[in-house]
Amino acid sequence: MFDRRDWLFLAVAACWLLLATVPWISSLGVEHDEAHFFPWAAKIAFGSPERLRPPDGLYVAHRPIPFMTMPYVGGLDAWLYAAAFQVGGVNRVAPRVVNLALAVAFLVLTYGLGKRLGSRAVAIGTVALLLVDLEFLLHVPTGFGPFLIQILCGSGMAWLLAREDAGPRQLLGASLLAGIALNEKLTFVWFGGALVLALLVCYGGQVRRHGWWLPLAAVVVAVIATPTIWYAWGRPEIVFGFGRSNARLPADWNTILAKFEQWQLLMD
Repeated sequence: MFDRRDWLFLAVAACWLLLATVPWISSLGVEHDEAHFFPWAAKIAFGSPERLRPPDGLYVAHRPIPFMTMPYVGGLDAWLYAAAFQVGGVNRVAPRVVNLALAVAFLVLTYGLGKRLGSRAVAIGTVALLLVDLEFLLHVPTGFGPFLIQILCGSGMAWLLAREDAGPRQLLGASLLAGIALNEKLTFVWFGGALVLALLVCYGGQVRRHGWWLPLAAVVVAVIATPTIWYAWGRPEIVFGFGRSNARLPADWNTILAKFEQWQLLMD
């Protein structure tokens, strides 16, 4: 799929991304969404007396494993950052390095998808546009949204389903990625729906040939997304009424950030 010229370009692209982000990630304060993930990641990594009750999550080996970290955002980021905290300690840089690694993987997938559906020129142009997008560069280190796992899963779905020889294995693999993305953030349903619609329009023939696998694919998505569905079922007033119900997120962000900074100092 990739030859030497492709890997050379991707190496240059990765260097560009790192040069544009690494110099400032240690001086940037804790971002809005990071304030949710970092405390949970530290609890997962080092344990916590706090016990989670279903449907909020599980408690395994003295460590809380949350399904969701806020009304519509899942805990996958926190699980990844927990591993980074265990290796690099509790600080702002370790999880941002994880985000940069995910971003590099996204660039590789994007390049491969562009080359598969178009040409090398299309792939280079697409990645180049990403690398000059200031919003992308500024949001990547903090995983703002969070969006990195979502776009990785979405790109993986397109990679699998846009193959000429796409069959049941690719369909089930894409379903697995869709379930993971839904666990990451419930709003993936809009991105995933648009992606599936585009694939049906462009590759409807392949889908129809394997139509009898679609019910199984739907089951795979439902099973993988079970933690999120379980949480939403148990907290419908928060998930479905977010923004217009009496349920509110903590308003005092300064208190949350101050607690994390104190925790960071203690762990150091």
